[in-house]
Amino acid sequence: MRKLCGLLGLALLASVSAHTYAQDTTKTAFRRKIPNYVEPRKHELRLNGGPMAGQMVGFYGDRGVVLSADYARGFVGQHYLRVGLRINDIDYRNFGGPIYPPISPNPSVVGGDSSSYSMMQTQTKLDVLVNTHAGITIGYEKAIGLRKVKFIIGADLYAGYHALKLRTDEAMYLETRTYDPATQLFDYSYNFTAYGNTVSTDRRIVLGVIPRIGVRWQITPFFGLGLALNPLVGYSHRVSGKEVTSGDRPQNPGALKGYWFFQQNLEGSLIFSFAKRNPGESRK
Repeated sequence: MRKLCGLLGLALLASVSAHTYAQDTTKTAFRRKIPNYVEPRKHELRLNGGPMAGQMVGFYGDRGVVLSADYARGFVGQHYLRVGLRINDIDYRNFGGPIYPPISPNPSVVGGDSSSYSMMQTQTKLDVLVNTHAGITIGYEKAIGLRKVKFIIGADLYAGYHALKLRTDEAMYLETRTYDPATQLFDYSYNFTAYGNTVSTDRRIVLGVIPRIGVRWQITPFFGLGLALNPLVGYSHRVSGKEVTSGDRPQNPGALKGYWFFQQNLEGSLIFSFAKRNPGESRK
């Protein structure tokens, strides 16, 4: 009885193995019939770079470039797990309006209004001197298609260090306007009550997610090109910081302790694939 059960078990195992082998053989044969089909490799090194443009959410600009490098491990079904390093070199200056001098008259009182007034005014200018992220990414990606050009979709988790340095200039003054009927001209005078600037240097941490959608062109089994839209949606939190003030301290210098931001990014990739060739497989 035991021998019979053993024989039945071996027969069942052989049947399942044969069926699986037939499926794999059929799938491989089907793929080889597709023109320009390139079998993906298991290990990839990717060098990526691209510009940032636009700021939809947040307080500080994101004009600059993104540079990254990552390793991808391919699995059956063109699934990839990715881990890498990413640097956002951000540059945005003169975020605020023009600071004194010159001081423009209050536009709300022009256009036929000849009254005189005295009112307190405030002018503030914010310059972003340093705004750089550097961190690690861990993510997943799926390639769709069996030809050389494939669609990709995926997402990365992002964690890193954020260096932010801001200069805030501010002037507060009493603006007085008087109207001269003889000349029909306005005369302006300014009495400054506060004048100074603060340079704020923050050490921050950044957490975020990077959705990814794009295409890749596998030129050969060992080299390809990629293009992807991969915006960063993140949160920046201040860990420590310092201020250096000259003159009078502005009312609200520096950045908030924590804020959300959105960075649009278009990334190009150089893809280098590595894996042992199957026996009898020729170089392409």
